[in-house]
Amino acid sequence: MPVTLEQFKKPKAVPHDFPSWATSHTTQKLYTATIDIYNKIKIEIEQSSDIGLRARQLISKHIAEHCGLSRSIITKRRQPEIVELIKELNEELETIFKSSSAKKWSSGKKLTKEELIKENKRLKAENLELRNISLSAFATTILESSILADTRSYVLTINKLKEEIERQRNVIDNQAEQHRKFMDALTQ
Repeated sequence: MPVTLEQFKKPKAVPHDFPSWATSHTTQKLYTATIDIYNKIKIEIEQSSDIGLRARQLISKHIAEHCGLSRSIITKRRQPEIVELIKELNEELETIFKSSSAKKWSSGKKLTKEELIKENKRLKAENLELRNISLSAFATTILESSILADTRSYVLTINKLKEEIERQRNVIDNQAEQHRKFMDALTQ
C-alpha cells in the first residue's frame, strides 16, 4: 500500500456557526468557549443535581481564562453580546437545575430530619455564596464607575495641557519672528 500525505493530515475541526455579531477572532473564540463550557455544565447538571452554585453557572473569568485572555475582556463595554449571552445561558442553566432538582424530590416521600438538615445547610451555603457574588458585582460596578470618572478627568486635563502647549508654541514662534525682524533691522 503506497504512503500518501492524506494519511497524515489531521481532520479539520467542524467550524461553529457564529452569530452575526461575532465578527472578530476574539469574539468568536469567546463565543465558542462559552458554548463549550455551557454544554459541559449542562451535562453535569443533568447527571447530578447535587452541584454547587458556581459549578452550575457560566463565569466570565473562567471563560476568558479558557480562551487564554484577560478576565477584563468580558465586560459590557468591550463584549456586550458575550455578556448578554452568558446571562441568557445562566438563566437556562438555572432552569435546567431547578427542573433536575425537582425530579429528585418528586418521589412524594417526606424527607427525614437528616435530609432536611443537609438540604438546609446546602441552601444556607448557596445563599451565602449568592450574597458574596452580588456584593462582589456591586463592588466591581462601583470601582468601574470610579475609574471611569477618574479617566474622564484625566482626559480633560490632558486636553487642556495640549491646548496650553499649542498656545505656548505659538507665543514662541511669534517671539522668534519678532527677534528675527529686530536682528534684520539692526543689521541694515
